[in-house]
Amino acid sequence: MWVGADLPISRRWSLRAEIGKRWPSRRVSIYHSEYDRATPPAGSPSSVRAANVVDGVTVVEGTSLFDLAILMRARWPVRQRFEIAALLGPDIRFIRSRSTLTIPWSAAEPYVSEQPRKQYALDVFDVGLELGTRLNERLMLQLYGLAGFTPPSADYRRYQQRVGATLQYRF
Repeated sequence: MWVGADLPISRRWSLRAEIGKRWPSRRVSIYHSEYDRATPPAGSPSSVRAANVVDGVTVVEGTSLFDLAILMRARWPVRQRFEIAALLGPDIRFIRSRSTLTIPWSAAEPYVSEQPRKQYALDVFDVGLELGTRLNERLMLQLYGLAGFTPPSADYRRYQQRVGATLQYRF
């Protein structure tokens, strides 16, 4: 769900501000890592060293709190009722995250390390396309697709997609 406003700069350009919440708001990622049994991490139980390598599993649960986007919008009218627009700008995502690492050193006593919940902001650069049709003088239905790119220095380096529809009312 998003709420936003377009501030017209010229006939073709506008500045769009949006605030919203993602759906689904919760995302779970699972990562596997190999650990050498000969050197268990500090605090883990000493166990039988039958195998040299064990599979550790990290579960990361992220919950979206809200997103804030400031996008430049360039539009090109196509006939009287249709328009195409390009969207470009920063998107800041506020996320609450929790991480749990489990290493099965032994069946009876696995090593479990749970990180405390933390909140952080993820800076993303959005690039997208929007198609719109006028329903009447004041209403426009718009379909959009955005791809969000994280900076190269970020730990989470996947692009993130967002698609949807908006109903725009012009005052």
